[in-house]
Amino acid sequence: MNLPGSNGKVSFETTDLAGNPVTSEELFADHKVTMVNLWATWCVPCKKELPELQPMSEAFEARGCQLVGICLDASEEGKTEEALSILQDAGVKYLNLVGTDEIREQMNSLGIPVSFFLDSEGNILTEPVEGAYLELYPERMEEALAIVG
Repeated sequence: MNLPGSNGKVSFETTDLAGNPVTSEELFADHKVTMVNLWATWCVPCKKELPELQPMSEAFEARGCQLVGICLDASEEGKTEEALSILQDAGVKYLNLVGTDEIREQMNSLGIPVSFFLDSEGNILTEPVEGAYLELYPERMEEALAIVG
């Protein structure tokens, strides 16, 4: 499988949308699988799927997994506030982070939204889901859980 990133492993430092520091090691460590959903404030399909992702996040949590959003344009002037507003309107409560060049390089995609499925050490487990294909997320999560056992 030709996965992005150096040897298919993701490692980064950033902040959440409130400005608190976050490292990927801490983020992934306590979960069997983490679904990382990359999105942007200007992306219509990204924003359209957000309300559906919150209940999915809650279902994943019950199985020792998590969903984390990364807003790729949140580091631009005024975009953090816009991202927070979009998330609030969509009823999203799961953690969202500020995208960085490092994250973009490691989780490269032709478009967004795109979701990656990572183990507790940040290894990419499956092919990413490129596009807002809500029906594929649970399938890919099951595939990732089967890999980690």
